[in-house]
Amino acid sequence: MRREASFLRDILSAARKIEAITAATSEESFLRDEVLPAAVLHHLTVMGEAISRLSPELRERHPEVPWHQIVAVRHRIVHAYFDLDWQILWTRQWMTSHSYADRSAESSKASFRNRSRPDGAALG
Repeated sequence: MRREASFLRDILSAARKIEAITAATSEESFLRDEVLPAAVLHHLTVMGEAISRLSPELRERHPEVPWHQIVAVRHRIVHAYFDLDWQILWTRQWMTSHSYADRSAESSKASFRNRSRPDGAALG
């Protein structure tokens, strides 16, 4: 079974990949392209799935991260893919401020590393 630290790494990796994709293109180019939106969809799905596997305790320690909204986007991508509006997705705050999610996930990962098991051994 995977540990929370693995899911946090997945979230960080996906957020960084979205950042790289969207930073390298304009909104107009992104909306005309077929491959870039598909890549972003994949990474958003990975983020949402990984977040859904984090413990409620970890998510509660970081209320500044819009955990629920990211998981809801994943559900929308997976279950209502035929009705996605890329203009809305591009302008959504989580899309344009993904470095915020990246920083928050990094702080979650750091706090997770600092926890320990009852026997005193570090988690993660």
